[in-house]
Amino acid sequence: MNTIAGISTFIRIGYQIYKGKESPYNAAVAYHLENAVTGIYPNLLIDFEEVVVSKGDLLPVYYGEVSSAVDHEVKFEWLNNAPVGSVDLTDKATVMVYNPDKELFVALSGAAARSALTYTLGLPADFVGDTVHAYMYFVSADGKRSSDSVYLGVVTVVA
Repeated sequence: MNTIAGISTFIRIGYQIYKGKESPYNAAVAYHLENAVTGIYPNLLIDFEEVVVSKGDLLPVYYGEVSSAVDHEVKFEWLNNAPVGSVDLTDKATVMVYNPDKELFVALSGAAARSALTYTLGLPADFVGDTVHAYMYFVSADGKRSSDSVYLGVVTVVA
């Protein structure tokens, strides 16, 4: 579960609903062993579509999309599903990509308000030509609640 270890800071926030029952990290490892790891040891693989970085009760990402943008960037877009006047408008997006070739995450918490509807994440130049998996979720402005994360798909990073 080295993949999860690489994002332990995000797991602590994304799985905080498990505090008191078990540690957020242990809850994430248990979930992924049961749902996202496939194959027979020693030939184990991760099903990236089944990876869940966050579990919570906030409104989830609504019609989220990811696309490759010039200058080794990835553009995240979503629709706003928060009711008018709701505190959910102040939720902050966490955006994340995983590069399996380099075994690296690039992530940013608090990237944009839910109401912004878009955020472009810059990636290292050496990601150009690589395929990355994209995830997104929201965290409340006070950092105490999160939404379930959403797998947005795969994109190839372009120059």
